Amino acid sequence: MPAPDFLDTNVVVSAYDETDPAKQNIAQDIVRRAVAGEVVTSTQVLAEFAATLLHKLSPAARPADVLAILARVYRARLI
Repeated sequence: MPAPDFLDTNVVVSAYDETDPAKQNIAQDIVRRAVAGEVVTSTQVLAEFAATLLHKLSPAARPADVLAILARVYRARLI
């Protein structure tokens, strides 16, 4: 039985990075699959994603926006 696809931090970050629209569209499709339960991720990935948006983006994302994103992505299957 093949292992499920895994949603990594760079994919989630790319889904919200507007600098490369083609890459963003692909990443958003993968995130949608994760929310639908077709792809797995981990709490570590979600923590890294939040840290990246809050501390590495310039300007940083607003904490309320990050929480809203995490609430949607958290529906993914976590391992």
